[in-house]
Amino acid sequence: MCPSWKPFQCVYGECIPLQYLCDGSRDCTNGYDEDINMCTAARRPPAIETAALFMQLNAVHGEDFLANLFGEKARGNFVRYGGVLKIAIALSESPTYRQFAQSIHMPPREMMYFVRTLEALSESNLDDVKDLGFSNSEIPVMKFYTDNLRRTGFF
Repeated sequence: MCPSWKPFQCVYGECIPLQYLCDGSRDCTNGYDEDINMCTAARRPPAIETAALFMQLNAVHGEDFLANLFGEKARGNFVRYGGVLKIAIALSESPTYRQFAQSIHMPPREMMYFVRTLEALSESNLDDVKDLGFSNSEIPVMKFYTDNLRRTGFF
């Protein structure tokens, strides 16, 4: 267990201060403190919170609600992509939408739909967002989430 003044435990057991994470200098023996996926995840909402958000949205708005955001293959809680948690982890770790799409084997057509939807939500293009199937009550929640993705360079 690491002491409070250097609480991050590297894969091989070394302990380093949190300030050393993602600072451009390898402090862990294997360089995990500079891993691109880990550094991306550090700037995004935790995957478990994203999964909970998606599950809640599906519970409130219908099991296929997330197809509005991700396209037809998201129907049925992302079964075709490996489930909600797998999607949430990929969103948390993937630096860009292209890497996200690649990590879950999203076809190019679905990827372009996904990006168009993210852009419409982030830019508050209400006509486009409504055409994509979002209701007035769903838009603020989805905009908040997509704005976070945009701020961290996802798209």
